[in-house]
Amino acid sequence: MRVYIERLIEKKIKRKLSIIPGVIIEGARDVGKTETAIRLCNSSIDISVDIHKQVQVNNNILTSGEKPRLIDEWQLYPLLFNIVKKYIGEVKENNLFILTGSSAPNIDNSIIHTGAGRVARIKMYTLTLQEKNISLKRVDFLDLFNGINKRVWKWFWNRILYSGNLQRRTSKIDR
Repeated sequence: MRVYIERLIEKKIKRKLSIIPGVIIEGARDVGKTETAIRLCNSSIDISVDIHKQVQVNNNILTSGEKPRLIDEWQLYPLLFNIVKKYIGEVKENNLFILTGSSAPNIDNSIIHTGAGRVARIKMYTLTLQEKNISLKRVDFLDLFNGINKRVWKWFWNRILYSGNLQRRTSKIDR
């Protein structure tokens, strides 16, 4: 039995779904797109199981089910994206769909909508060193400066703002 390793990207996906209706998870084969999406969705449909012909006849197969709904291997039948887009436009809710697929769809851009404002694209990569428990957790840039006094902040920002050809201000730290 394989053990699932929680992915750092899950928080990003959840955050996106809280503000927009759908997310497309893109990435190479076997990076964990489908497995991660399954854990975040309440229902799913796998397009690779020759179901795309049924969807042509009955769009409800694609859009019915608990939300968020995973549509796996959507790129095998790219026009499904237009069905999802139409449904999102009608329902006007967030947290509806996660679409996954290993390869970019072979599409004519004139017949498929970009998804702007409705669907966000997230790139997924292999496990990070942190996810493999090989490295320390990542460090947030702002966390590096917690507890630093105003004098040091001023010195730091002077270095950034007045570097290069601009005349640089000096502070007592410089002396």
